[in-house]
Amino acid sequence: MSASQTLLRKLTVLTYLVLGLTGVMILSASPDANTPNKNQVQAEEVQSRLFRFIVLEDGRAALMETDAPKLIHMLQPDENTFLRLTIKSLQHVRKQHEQSQDSPYRLSLRKDGNLMLEDPSMHSELAVRAFGHTAVENTQKLLSTPSVILAEVPAACHRLEC
Repeated sequence: MSASQTLLRKLTVLTYLVLGLTGVMILSASPDANTPNKNQVQAEEVQSRLFRFIVLEDGRAALMETDAPKLIHMLQPDENTFLRLTIKSLQHVRKQHEQSQDSPYRLSLRKDGNLMLEDPSMHSELAVRAFGHTAVENTQKLLSTPSVILAEVPAACHRLEC
């Protein structure tokens, strides 16, 4: 990878981090973040999934089911930068408000086509489409990815890219 490609990658990551952190801070700082606006109509959910986000020592991140020891997906260090940086921003906000880092996140697809990443513990949500087509494509796949029981992970590593 050339120096210009490395610089471009670092700038892209920094941009996602700044946008994600700004969006999360705006949502969490809003005085009405916990109460929906009367004029705001939320579209009905078509599909949703709760998950925990666990960063491993080697840089990978495990997306785990909340109700069972099942792996949804293993993110490689350079995979789905949007999700990694946005969750890092959400975790930062949780830390500022002294909330548990163990609470699950929620990914939902609405009837109007909006894909939302939510932090139920902070009553905040982000529209993934605000971060571009690639973020939507990479994140929406997680809604339909079947989870794997942890004991079966080595056999499923070819699918999960462990």
